[in-house]
Amino acid sequence: MRELGIVAAITALMCLLSGVWFTPWETLYYYGIWVTVAGFIVGVPTGFVYHVRLYRTLNPRGELYTASTIKARLNMRDFMDTLRSSGVDTGGPASFSQADRQAFANQLDRLLAR
Repeated sequence: MRELGIVAAITALMCLLSGVWFTPWETLYYYGIWVTVAGFIVGVPTGFVYHVRLYRTLNPRGELYTASTIKARLNMRDFMDTLRSSGVDTGGPASFSQADRQAFANQLDRLLAR
């Protein structure tokens, strides 16, 4: 929430310093359309590359979820849910250990080093 306040304050300061308050609305509208078009041209492909090719998720136990491994994890989750709903006691995850914490730290270091 603090980030939103910072962005709003910087935007207001930029508007004040640029004289946008004294610019006719027709001019702002015209340039706003072109800025929006430029944002779509640059932003959509960038977002696509980020979400499809670069997105990685790290769970607290240090396991890296990628597009290739997430389907297997979802299938296992659904299978275990089916077992639990049929009355089978599946136990649960092991308690969080120091080895899990270390595996997370090591995997995070590897990700940040890329």
